[in-house]
Amino acid sequence: MNQIETEGLTKLYDRRKDPAIVDVSLLVGNGELFGFLGPNGAGKTTTIRILTTLLRPTRGWARIDGKDVTGDPVEAMRSVGFVPENPGAYASMSGRQNLRYFASLYGLPRPTWQERIEEVLDRVELTEAADRKVRSYSLGMKRRLILAGSLLPDPELLIMDEPTLGLDPNGMAFVRSNEDGSRHGRRG
Repeated sequence: MNQIETEGLTKLYDRRKDPAIVDVSLLVGNGELFGFLGPNGAGKTTTIRILTTLLRPTRGWARIDGKDVTGDPVEAMRSVGFVPENPGAYASMSGRQNLRYFASLYGLPRPTWQERIEEVLDRVELTEAADRKVRSYSLGMKRRLILAGSLLPDPELLIMDEPTLGLDPNGMAFVRSNEDGSRHGRRG
């Protein structure tokens, strides 16, 4: 089975003369690394927003792990971690408190929170800053915190919009070193 499938995916906005995307058809198999490259306005973020159920397509369809993103969005997103272009975290809370909140949103069993939070903090190299208020974080640290949050449920698929935006050279190296989608030592 393919991890992502789309056919004829099209998005038209009422006020725009030009469509955002037209007839996007793609297959991304399990274990594959896939990325969109293109200039600003090419439709990369629009496609990602449709895949992550934040937008509905005007025409066409998209499936994540065989599940229709418009017909069954909750089930389609069950195995997906998502890092949006503009990360959002509660500035008045610590990184660790944000991750506890994210764990509750994912519906993770409370007894597993602490161990899983420590694992993802270590993976994104934020353990030392975990108890600081997010308002004191750099943009790159905020992006790594959101990445940690998206990894909490141990997703089968990780979708990242502009994954290196706001990262310093060390942060970019971190993302690139993990581009194989490693999940317990395998691509996923």
